[in-house]
Amino acid sequence: LLPVFNILTSYLVIGELPTMIGAMGIILIVVGTYLLLKGNQKESTSSGIYKPVLHMMIAVFCMAIGSTLDKVALQASTPVFYSFMNNFGAMFVFIILMYIYKQNTEFKLIKKELKSFTVLGISQAIAFIAFVTAFGMGQTSYVLAVRSGSYILAAIVAIFYFKESFSKKKGVAIALFLIGIILLAF
Repeated sequence: LLPVFNILTSYLVIGELPTMIGAMGIILIVVGTYLLLKGNQKESTSSGIYKPVLHMMIAVFCMAIGSTLDKVALQASTPVFYSFMNNFGAMFVFIILMYIYKQNTEFKLIKKELKSFTVLGISQAIAFIAFVTAFGMGQTSYVLAVRSGSYILAAIVAIFYFKESFSKKKGVAIALFLIGIILLAF
């Protein structure tokens, strides 16, 4: 839903508006995401919506506003500098929250798992800089829609590695993602 919510905020703040084909691509990707995430009826609300998805929809609405403001900040900066400042600010906030919630004992794990944390940090930095570079080059809602392609990868890994069943719903969801991404490419 982030790309859909972002259409409005991007239009209002920076004047971006997708083409008709781009909007169709975004809608197909959102429907594919919905199909992949709608599920476990045991944890559903009375309306049938999976509770974690409901909470994520609230977060996504807030992220749509933040993503547009990210684009504005990125236009006044460079991808590497913006990535550094964005992550540095987040790190600062999370360190404070760790102390407030008395979770600072986790720092001891850093020495034990320094190699893993280093590899993770480098790969996250490369991924974030690549995303921010794409973000600066393309329409905000398009880039966010393509980024949600990670759900395709998660579904494929779940099927082949974790031996989850391949259902028609998953097949349709993956097909919708792929068609949506192809539409965004044009």
